[in-house]
Amino acid sequence: MVGPDGKEMWGKMVYREIVAPERLVYINSFSDAAGGNTRHPLSATWPLEMLSTFTLTESAGKTTLGLTWTPHNATAEEIATFEERTPGCSRMDRHAGSACGIPRAKIR
Repeated sequence: MVGPDGKEMWGKMVYREIVAPERLVYINSFSDAAGGNTRHPLSATWPLEMLSTFTLTESAGKTTLGLTWTPHNATAEEIATFEERTPGCSRMDRHAGSACGIPRAKIR
């Protein structure tokens, strides 16, 4: 991706599980052009890797997208940054019906 200032930003996803059409699980990180992990461009203490799980469930002709997003192989400092900046993401069980404090998307 290229930002408005012309700066390039790279991302990497390493898929761990693909269960069509129900679930995607992958490790997500910022990267350089060669695919090496790099720090978040705006946060030196953001976790280097995030475990992302997307689920799709159908009910009454509509699809619900669920998301969980947690630090992976993170240091205590990275976990603290994640919890500070994303309340609700680390406590999904307390936010039934939402993902990271955001209501679950309804897809037609």
